[in-house]
Amino acid sequence: MTASSFFDIPSVIDKSNLPFIMKRLDAEQFAFVTFLTPQCKDKFREILRDFFNKKITLEQAVIRVNNEISPPFGYKRVDRWQERAVRSEVSKIFTLGYGDYLLSLGETECFIPHTSFDESAECTVLIAGKKFLIKDIQNNIYKNYKLKHPAFPTVPLHANCRHIITKVQ
Repeated sequence: MTASSFFDIPSVIDKSNLPFIMKRLDAEQFAFVTFLTPQCKDKFREILRDFFNKKITLEQAVIRVNNEISPPFGYKRVDRWQERAVRSEVSKIFTLGYGDYLLSLGETECFIPHTSFDESAECTVLIAGKKFLIKDIQNNIYKNYKLKHPAFPTVPLHANCRHIITKVQ
């Protein structure tokens, strides 16, 4: 199976790339995840760890965030905030860790395939169907936060982005 979207991430993870993903997860500070109080960051990391280790599904991760993590008082809850948060952070950690794995193999470029799930104009213009230097994608990952329109090619490009990086064929 060829991976082409966010929903393919579990099928891509294996014993050779999982250590790279876990290293990135352990190092992540979740600085832009505004609903996470300092006390909740470890719980959130544990939920993501269980997802990457295939102990739970994406849906189960979302349910656990809903049940185990309380956002701070006054946090503006947008519809399905738990799902968006889990998806965004899984995508970010996967991009960083899988990118490190590809670099360890001597790869310097990655490919971002088109996906039928994401019809964002920004994705179509900036990333979909294109090759990029892995380091550029990784270095841009935090640059689009707080921007009204994403300007830097990376994955995830926006909160609902369902693109992934893959090995160049």
